[in-house]
Formats: sequence, structure tokens, C-alpha cells
Amino acid sequence: MNMLRPLAAASTSGAVSTTPEVEKPAISVIGLGYVGAVSIACLSHLGFRMVGVDISPAKVESIKAGHAPIVEARLEELLQDGVQNGRVDATDNLIAAVLDTDVTFMSVGTPTAPDGSCDLTYVRQASRAIGQALAMKDGFHVVVLRCSVPPGTTLDVVAPEIETASGKRLGVDFGVCFNPEFLREGVAVA
Repeated sequence: MNMLRPLAAASTSGAVSTTPEVEKPAISVIGLGYVGAVSIACLSHLGFRMVGVDISPAKVESIKAGHAPIVEARLEELLQDGVQNGRVDATDNLIAAVLDTDVTFMSVGTPTAPDGSCDLTYVRQASRAIGQALAMKDGFHVVVLRCSVPPGTTLDVVAPEIETASGKRLGVDFGVCFNPEFLREGVAVA
């Protein structure tokens, strides 16, 4: 992907700017619950092409139709706009979504385990599936962990799972980072 494209634009003073315009990466979002649905709607509103992924056919069809799978002010309006403008799609095929995008947000469930710890089963499963996709992909890919997880999960769990499944190396073939989710239900879009 060519991330920089020269842009010559007149400013209000009449001067011409040669600042490069940055091409926005395509983004996949794994998990279409609260965090995933809000992420897709808001990022598509900012001009990003988004592909949502979920194992629930109802959530996938809801997003594809521009309907909000959860109750949140303005969410449906933003999803409808994204679908109408070709910036929002959804699928149950995680591997195809990762292959078709440059960045993947992981917003899967992290329930409490019986012993009170954080159950990382879905994080591990999604990481392995991302790794399987990356094994078939050329070019650098960024994975963003956006779930409630204990410190260290990104480097101690996500990265090794992706490396093992893909045969690729962190920092060379793919990158990982953590984006804490601080959404307040009912005003996440406002």
C-alpha cells in the first residue's frame, strides 16, 4: 500500500502546500459487540474502510444492513452512512477480512474465569486465526488489542500466538499494540 501521496492544495493565504496526504489503511474489527460496533461506525465516519468480523450471523447481517447490533445513540445513523458510502462491510470469515485489510482491531470477549482471573480463550483463538491469515499475506500488518485484559497480554499472549500460527516475526512482519477501551455506554458515539 502506498501510504503517502503528494498533495498540492491552496491554503487560505494562497500558498500551495506540498504536505503529503496520508492514505487511510483499511481496518478489520474482530468482534461486533459494543466495542467493535462503535469502532466500526466511528472509524468509517472518519473515512476508513472497515470490515467487521463476528461468529454471530445476526451481528454480521445487522452491520451489513447498517443496523446497530446494540443500543447506542447515533450508532445506527453512522453505520447506515458507512454502508451507503461503501466504507462498512461485515463477514464471518476472519481470515478473508485480515487478508483484505492493513490493520486489525481485536475486540473479543474476555469473561471472568471461575478462579476470578481473565479468561483469554477468545483472545488466543483470534490471535491464532490472525496468524493463519498473516501466513498467507505479504506486507506488514498491525494488530491492535482492544479488550479488557491484564497487563502484558499483548506481548506475552497475542504476539507469540500470532508468531506461532504465522511463522512470521513481531516487529519485522507484523506489529502489535494495545488500545485501552474507555467507552461509556450510552455516550460512546457522542
